[in-house]
Amino acid sequence: MKKLTTLLFVLVFASSMAFAQNNSASVTQEVDDSESIINQNGSSNSADTYQILGNGNMLINIDQQSNENIADVTQRHGQYHEAQIDQSGSKNEAYLTQDNTSTLTDISQDGNKNLADVYQRNYDFAFEDYSSKVDIGQIGDNNAAWVESDGDRNNVSITQGGSNMSSDGQYADVTQAGSDNESTIEQLGRGGASHTQIQDGSDNDAVAK
Repeated sequence: MKKLTTLLFVLVFASSMAFAQNNSASVTQEVDDSESIINQNGSSNSADTYQILGNGNMLINIDQQSNENIADVTQRHGQYHEAQIDQSGSKNEAYLTQDNTSTLTDISQDGNKNLADVYQRNYDFAFEDYSSKVDIGQIGDNNAAWVESDGDRNNVSITQGGSNMSSDGQYADVTQAGSDNESTIEQLGRGGASHTQIQDGSDNDAVAK
């Protein structure tokens, strides 16, 4: 009861702070050991989280800076879900759904008008580790990254822009249907690159730069 009370206090405080700056935060949690932390610094930001039907270890951490960012996260079943969304800039959008067990997604956006859209499903529950992982890093403006990973033990890493060079107008699309797939896309140039990877089956490995 003490943990639940503390969690509710944190959520209410975050929502109140967001309201004071014309931000909106909506949280629904109906599982054990859920935790949601929202910190919005700016105005007209929107953050939605939704966790349900699991029995432990779900965590959502959303940090939005500047204005008019959108973060939408859904985690439905199982254990060890974790979603971390960090948006630094304005008018960035991050949409994430983790449908089953033992998944990890980390989205970081630094710039303006970037889009990250992830759907991840895992059928095989790895008790001691995350079975499927998605990592998206965007530095620059108008970048778009799409990931649909339907299976287990899949890993996707998309990097658009780096610490020494931002990238603008990059497009990356990864689709995985099967298990034990790995996909890596690095778009570090000035902009305009477009990569699409489709993996249908198991034990696939793809790299694009």
